[in-house]
Amino acid sequence: MNALTDTAVTERLTRLLAAEPDIVLATVFGSVAEGRQRADSDLDVAVLTGDPLAPERKQQLIKLLAMESGRPVDLVDLQIAGTVSLRSALLGGKKLFCRDNAAYAALLSRALFDSADFLPYRERLLRQRRAAWTS
Repeated sequence: MNALTDTAVTERLTRLLAAEPDIVLATVFGSVAEGRQRADSDLDVAVLTGDPLAPERKQQLIKLLAMESGRPVDLVDLQIAGTVSLRSALLGGKKLFCRDNAAYAALLSRALFDSADFLPYRERLLRQRRAAWTS
C-alpha cells in the first residue's frame, strides 16, 4: 500500500469505512498516513461510533481494513481513546469522512483540553527522568 497521499488508497479506505453505517468519523494517522511507512508498518485508523466498539465489532473492522490494505491494523476507538492517541488521530491524522460535525468538534475540543491538562505533566515527568539519568 502506498502512502495515503495516493488518492486511490484514500478513496478505497474511505469507501470501505463509509459503508459501515455505525461509523460517524474515520481518520488515518501514523507512518502510512504521513508517507513514512516501511514494509512492516501497520495502518493506524481511528473511528468514532455512537457507543464504544464491542470487541467483536473491533475485530471485524480490523479484518476488513487488513484485507483492504494488506497491512496489520491498529484500530483506535475514539470513544475511549486516551489523550495521546486522540491527539495523534485528530490533530496529526487525515480525516477520511465525518457524518456528524458536532461530534467531530466535541472530540477536537476534548483532544485540546486533555492535551492542555496532560502534556505539561508528561513533559515535567520526562524532564525529571532525564535529570535522574544524567546526574
